[in-house]
Amino acid sequence: MYRWERELPRLLASHKIAGFSVAVTDCQKIIYANGFGVESVERPEVSATSRSMYRIASVTKIVTGMVLLRLCEEGLLELDRPITAYLPWLTLTRPEAVKEMTLRHLLSHTAGLPIEYTPEGPREESALGAMLRENLSLLPLATL
Repeated sequence: MYRWERELPRLLASHKIAGFSVAVTDCQKIIYANGFGVESVERPEVSATSRSMYRIASVTKIVTGMVLLRLCEEGLLELDRPITAYLPWLTLTRPEAVKEMTLRHLLSHTAGLPIEYTPEGPREESALGAMLRENLSLLPLATL
């Protein structure tokens, strides 16, 4: 155990942080991963692990945008390719809009998705995916 790991419980408590997970890489592989504290204040009985999923709200936009643009730089994604090339399951209330929607639209908030939508659902990856598939198909589009 690293010295700083022994200090974390005190730091989490003094700064009122429920918990967090961390991973350190050398760009090839994960060289350290761990979770500290608990997954959430709503579920204090569930300890945080290196694989915990957190609701990080709008911070997701920054991380997702950066990752998508890096994948575009590497030629693995295309900003102007229809989104159904990457999400073939995607259905919306206006089927023609799905055919036009691209990553560029999603990244620039011009895809027509409503801004007031907050997906509050399960933390398990498979359950979250199913919830999004169902809910996205019901959202009224604002534009596009």
